[in-house]
Amino acid sequence: MKIVFMGTPDISAACLRALYESGKHEVIAIVTQPDRPAGRGKNLKASAVKEYALDKGITVLQPKRANKGGFPDVLRGLDADIFVVAAFGQILSGEILDIPKHGAINTHASLLPEYRGAAPIQQAILDGRDKTGITIMQMDVGMDTGDMLLKHEVDITPDDTGGSLYAKLCHIAPIALLEALDKIADGTITHEKQDDTKATYAPIITKEMAEIDWKKSAESIVNLVRGYNPFPGAYAHLFDKKIKVWKAAVIDEELDSIRLCPKEGIFVPAGDKAVQLLEITPPNGKKMTGADFVKGLNI
Repeated sequence: MKIVFMGTPDISAACLRALYESGKHEVIAIVTQPDRPAGRGKNLKASAVKEYALDKGITVLQPKRANKGGFPDVLRGLDADIFVVAAFGQILSGEILDIPKHGAINTHASLLPEYRGAAPIQQAILDGRDKTGITIMQMDVGMDTGDMLLKHEVDITPDDTGGSLYAKLCHIAPIALLEALDKIADGTITHEKQDDTKATYAPIITKEMAEIDWKKSAESIVNLVRGYNPFPGAYAHLFDKKIKVWKAAVIDEELDSIRLCPKEGIFVPAGDKAVQLLEITPPNGKKMTGADFVKGLNI
């Protein structure tokens, strides 16, 4: 099949690489977000998808708004059989979704109808789930509401962070996508409607959402630390200073106040039990263990 691929970050590039290297389908163009300022110098940086496409000589399209400015007509002119979307970063209109013969399919990082929306990977960890996965879905004009075509599950371990779970999904997303495309091509794909009554949502992450609320349970605090590692990074205020918290553990003990131990680090009372801060970044400092931070206080 002739494919127009739409995506932007690393997980998208992994899917594009698998499509290109499979040799089963022809990627005739990619659509990705415009280059963005990055780093201390704020120099424009291309997306991972664009970098791969340029290396392979694939046509690159970067509309600021895919639904406007005549871009739908550009897509029509490509005469693709299907649009493949993986974390593109723009909402597509019904006009665009209806252009190819097989419509558009999306690679979504959850087991739909759970965690529709922008941040399904982090939200699954925040909620303490032990499984998530990839759903290949037929796109419609709703927010991740289209028919489910195929699912692949992965386990979420107690040590998983947002970063490590993202890496797992980067591995299985291309496998699921290629399997779905093969079934679409040979006419054996099946459509399963989502049960809207079971839908949950994963909203866009803001920095404010990453602030630790010590009145919540110790388990929910540790899950927040895991889910927002590496982005945006959970944070708290300790001794009137803002610190980042990268790793924490539940301690089955009730505390009345913060406990500082040069050998074991920082223990903070929560809504129940306590939380041990295992790895932090102090203000204007480098990432360190909680124990090393306490040693530096010279208590």
